[in-house]
Amino acid sequence: MEELYGNIENTRRFNTCLNNMAIRIATVFASLKELPCVWYRAAKDSDESTATAVRELVPTKLANAVWDMVSKYKSTIPGFPQNETCDMLIVDRSVDQIAPVIHEWTYDAMCHDLLTMDGDKYMHEVPSKVGGQPEIKEVILQDHDSVWLELRHTHIADASERLHEKFTNFVSKNKAAQIQQSGRDGSELSTRDLQKMVQALPQYTEQVEKISLHVEVIYSI
Repeated sequence: MEELYGNIENTRRFNTCLNNMAIRIATVFASLKELPCVWYRAAKDSDESTATAVRELVPTKLANAVWDMVSKYKSTIPGFPQNETCDMLIVDRSVDQIAPVIHEWTYDAMCHDLLTMDGDKYMHEVPSKVGGQPEIKEVILQDHDSVWLELRHTHIADASERLHEKFTNFVSKNKAAQIQQSGRDGSELSTRDLQKMVQALPQYTEQVEKISLHVEVIYSI
């Protein structure tokens, strides 16, 4: 974008950028063996004497460059279509000025927009098991995380509500969580209770870590 619109006077960078874009687009059509009918938003003025006019000519110049390249494939690639088989539409952002200010409110989008993430990697603090300083742990928010997979495309408000329901439901069904809660209420734990707690502990620990992670993420947003 900077090469195309930011520094119009540097025609070498402008032409290089435009040519690279045309090559990449044309290569896709060559791979698919498709000959596009190229449509573009025509400039109001073809005079290149002003920066504004040059910006308006970007779709026109790109369309011409793409068409010149794909037209050559008709005679150089065996079996390449001789007539147009699809449509290609080239426009710039000025035709839709509202879209850039419309924010996506899904859990996934807000994580990437508002949190400091490196791709899918997120760093968060984990309380120390020995009572020391919190530990920094790296987690990857991908589809192997069942909670992330379930919530990523939901509205952030719905994600928060569903996360609360998920935790409440988990506590009501997991033996370790139930026994731990009864211990907090002052009830003494029997040997049988301890046995059930140990059996349910692996699932309890794993699920609590997952849910706690997403509670922290949503709170950070």
